[in-house]
Amino acid sequence: MEVTELSIVEFPLETEKQARKMTEDILKNEFAMVTRIYTTFQQWKELGKENEVFGAETVIVRCRVKTDKVDELYKFVKENHPWDMFCFDVMESSARSE
Repeated sequence: MEVTELSIVEFPLETEKQARKMTEDILKNEFAMVTRIYTTFQQWKELGKENEVFGAETVIVRCRVKTDKVDELYKFVKENHPWDMFCFDVMESSARSE
């Protein structure tokens, strides 16, 4: 049985249009094998603001990528992401084939 080391990578964008463009470019450049786009609603509380809760819709891009391509994907996303700072979450996975 052959095992391929995979990673699942997630990062946010503001709009679905940005996400569609980014995932199209990611696939064209072969950084990932599969991409998914999710719309979520997140809430947060800022330090020092007692009773204020903030919220906004966010688009999450999820990519299934070979682990040895994660660094290349990160560099590409960083160069093309509209924000100076963003989360880039990496989760380990694997695929088995016979």
